[in-house]
Amino acid sequence: MKLGFEVAQSTVAKYMVRRRGPPSQTWRTFLSNHAPDIAAIDLFVVPTISFGLLYGVVFIRIARRNLVLVSVTAHPTAEWVARQLTEAFPWQEAPRHLIRDRDAVYGAVFLKRLSAMGIRDHPTAPRSPWQNAYAERLIGSVVEKGLSDASPCSGDWSDLVIVRPRRPPSRLLADVIFGTHKGAAFTQTMQRRLLR
Repeated sequence: MKLGFEVAQSTVAKYMVRRRGPPSQTWRTFLSNHAPDIAAIDLFVVPTISFGLLYGVVFIRIARRNLVLVSVTAHPTAEWVARQLTEAFPWQEAPRHLIRDRDAVYGAVFLKRLSAMGIRDHPTAPRSPWQNAYAERLIGSVVEKGLSDASPCSGDWSDLVIVRPRRPPSRLLADVIFGTHKGAAFTQTMQRRLLR
């Protein structure tokens, strides 16, 4: 094989494979076109002072940036996340699309529940948190504004959050979320469920 031949652009275009059909929409176009029917889910980790980990899940509606559900557990499983999905979106109120990352906790049980509820799954591309920006921003504001105030860490360690055992983590998350998102509509049942 010899290299170094100069070829005209018209020759390359002649033999280049052409795309069939119209080009697909971009991610931004998808979000703007389907915003009323999109929800996002994301999981986050909160280290405790006893060196344990608590896992939280956040559901948010994209159109109005309404927080739908926040829940905390020490042992997340696909069954637990599927149950949270059902609690967040009753069968009549389920969104048509759900944006999520590619975490391993979204197992077969979760994916079956999605399809049974008629929700189309949209996992983000690997290492692309910008595609789930609304949920990532919500988690960032919860951790940065609220939980970091409750931790003894400061300065360069502001990303580290330590939950003290005096306050239950669900109570702490409720205070943070209700304090940072005062304009969002929260139902009494969600508040009671979160403050248990």
